[in-house]
Amino acid sequence: MTNYPQDIIAAYAERKISRGQFKNRFAEWQKKQGRDYSCKGTADKQGVYLTYRNITATIKNDTLHFKTCIDDTANTPFEFRRKVDFYKEAKKKAFERALATMNFYFDKAGEALRNSDSNGFRVNIGKAKDWALIAEERTRIWL
Repeated sequence: MTNYPQDIIAAYAERKISRGQFKNRFAEWQKKQGRDYSCKGTADKQGVYLTYRNITATIKNDTLHFKTCIDDTANTPFEFRRKVDFYKEAKKKAFERALATMNFYFDKAGEALRNSDSNGFRVNIGKAKDWALIAEERTRIWL
């Protein structure tokens, strides 16, 4: 996360607020930033499940088994949440990188077109289309 709430951290460091107040304010800030760190557990006849940020883990043999883009395991709920957070962050960054690369090649193609470089235009448009497909694929896989 970036742009941490410096006012809350400073108030706690200067002992202006208690540890409990710090936890509550920081949790409120996280929720406002779109971070919900609550895990929900459910159970039925098939098994026991833990859900975090729309990813469900099945508990088998004291291990959490879940699927992101790969089959993964975690030994504790904390580890499960961390892996899910890393997965979500990587998903976002991979899509943004693919989109930025696609835009880079579209700009290069436009520049080649303005310079009457038809060969450069074709090459860069081809690369831009390839990166558009990669961005689309990454969105589909990660959702």
